[in-house]
Amino acid sequence: MKPYNNMKPEELEVIINDAADGLLSRDERKELEKTLETHPELLQDYRSIMKLPDMKNIYGKAASYSNPQQAHNILHLLDKEDEKTTFYNTTVVWFRKYAIAASLLILALTSIFYVTQPELLNGDITLEEFYYPDEELESENYATYLDEWFEQ
Repeated sequence: MKPYNNMKPEELEVIINDAADGLLSRDERKELEKTLETHPELLQDYRSIMKLPDMKNIYGKAASYSNPQQAHNILHLLDKEDEKTTFYNTTVVWFRKYAIAASLLILALTSIFYVTQPELLNGDITLEEFYYPDEELESENYATYLDEWFEQ
């Protein structure tokens, strides 16, 4: 273990947590306290944490409350749930697939419809004119009319 006095404050916080969990020896705790004197805010936190009561014995031993058969049954049910797919999961997956397919089909049909217009096939309108018409719009005619009217 590297010396505590060369550690960053973040690393010292981890060591403080280890001390609170009882993972440090008595010598390591003394060295930590000595190092924390140079970090007063961490020393205050350390003392506050160490004053907390030991919570290990409040709820008793975990083994007295565990039922291995019940835990096994729960794990077995979870494994079975993972194996089968629910109706909800199935419908969501298939809805996504059909929604994408339907939107692509609609896009393809509208594209084919616009490209295969009779005017395009007869040669009356070229494809460029279909997408970029050269004819004047009614709004342009109206704007020209207003300009001429204001000039008079």
